Amino acid sequence: MSWFWNRPAAETGSPNAVYAWPACRGYYAEKAVPRRLEIRAKPTDLASEISARLPEAVRAFLFHVDVTDTSNFPLERGRLIQLLQARSIRVLNAHVTDISKRAVHALAQQLALPCARASRNGDGRELLIVKTDRNYGGRNERLLPRRYRRALGLTDGSAIIRGAFDYKLVPRAEVPAPWWDDPHLVLERFITNPARRLHRTHIVLSHFAFWSGVSPLPIKKIADCSDTCEHFLRKGELPSGLPPALLRTVYDFAEAFALDYGALDLIADDAGRYYIIDVNSTPWRGTESPERMAFLRAAWDRP
Repeated sequence: MSWFWNRPAAETGSPNAVYAWPACRGYYAEKAVPRRLEIRAKPTDLASEISARLPEAVRAFLFHVDVTDTSNFPLERGRLIQLLQARSIRVLNAHVTDISKRAVHALAQQLALPCARASRNGDGRELLIVKTDRNYGGRNERLLPRRYRRALGLTDGSAIIRGAFDYKLVPRAEVPAPWWDDPHLVLERFITNPARRLHRTHIVLSHFAFWSGVSPLPIKKIADCSDTCEHFLRKGELPSGLPPALLRTVYDFAEAFALDYGALDLIADDAGRYYIIDVNSTPWRGTESPERMAFLRAAWDRP
């Protein structure tokens, strides 16, 4: 096992352990976790060994594994959580193990929130977006070494979509019939709004950083957005400057999903309903403001 201490000399106090695969470089955790003790993760890690090698002063432990289903990453995940909690270490994302599109749809429906899942029946002209059930097109599952994929029982995934940039926009009438029954694919209604605005909320414990931007592209990416704005809120705050429907959707979903750390992507429709289109427990860095990073880092030291 490889252990990495990435603590700037100026940072003092109890470290926060980040159990990461792959390494945190390029991810939000690289900057958003103060006093970071990075632990290179692998599925076959023994819970007792991880716990035994953690310093006594560790305050928090974040599961930061960039694959869609982490219920068995490591294989002794449940035992590891027990050992950490017995040491009074705060475990973040302990219950976040499935960020698949189907899991997102199921929870949205359970909470009576807007759900983007498409049905076979409907207007044949309606535009649908075709994705994989796995996060980011299943890219990171394919990057796992073969021995780890065998340990986790992972299949090859979709041959139609190999990454997030392969998502397809197709009218319902033109969707090939086998795609509806393909377990690797998910079809969603293509949600849009006149303002062409995308929303993302970064979450660290009780700190919620709301961001939004405008993109003219059909499939919107943060890097392509302009006219951006952001608001920094504590969980449950309802300021007048943000749509109440957006705030309620984010707060309700994050709490039910037990998301202590991560990001939610949302898009509103013409009627002002907000659809969660992606959950990411290991968000990637892109455009971020110093104010946002400072706000998210401050969450670790709150009781």
